[in-house]
Amino acid sequence: MSIIRGRRAHRKMATRDALQRAALELVRSRDPDSVTVEEICARAGVSPRTFFNYFASKEEALIDWDAEIDAFVTSAVAKRPASESPLRAIRAVLGSAVADAMGMELWQDRLELIREQPGLIGRFVAVMGSVQRALAAGVSRRTGLASDHLYVELTAAASVAAIRTAIQAWTDAPDGTDPARLIDDAFAYLESGLAPPGGRKSGLASPGGSQAGLAPPGGDG
Repeated sequence: MSIIRGRRAHRKMATRDALQRAALELVRSRDPDSVTVEEICARAGVSPRTFFNYFASKEEALIDWDAEIDAFVTSAVAKRPASESPLRAIRAVLGSAVADAMGMELWQDRLELIREQPGLIGRFVAVMGSVQRALAAGVSRRTGLASDHLYVELTAAASVAAIRTAIQAWTDAPDGTDPARLIDDAFAYLESGLAPPGGRKSGLASPGGSQAGLAPPGGDG
């Protein structure tokens, strides 16, 4: 039975991937609004009924997110060692997973598509919102605070901002840039309290033009 379930899961994954790839290819070759679900299905070799077993809309096929991933993220963050800060727990759960996904051709095509088709930004924002809620639920469990507590919501929002900013930096970076390093750096900045790198000082300029801020932890002066 386990072999049969494994084969079924593999077929489902292959079908899902085929639909996503077909949707991306069609939308990138012409006006996205003119692409129909029927055309996506024809290219993928499945029926429209099969399409709606996987996705609720064309936009969802283009920028996919599974509710099961939310449940996994929440549980994984909650179960990280108690000695870790919530930020460190989130970094451990999402860092390598997001970096691995960023290295996949399908993910890269999606990012390029979002750049080409601003109308899809809304779907991307919705996915990031889902991730943020999943993170907040995980932080809530591990801290015992309500999911709508300011600390919980801020931690989740800051983490999503770190990931989103690292993704943007990676798309603008030279080929060969390690996405995992960018994600690690983004979370390191958060954990440092956003202290400027390289020992630089922060703060408002004084009337004389010098910087009147405090040095970051470990910095000079």
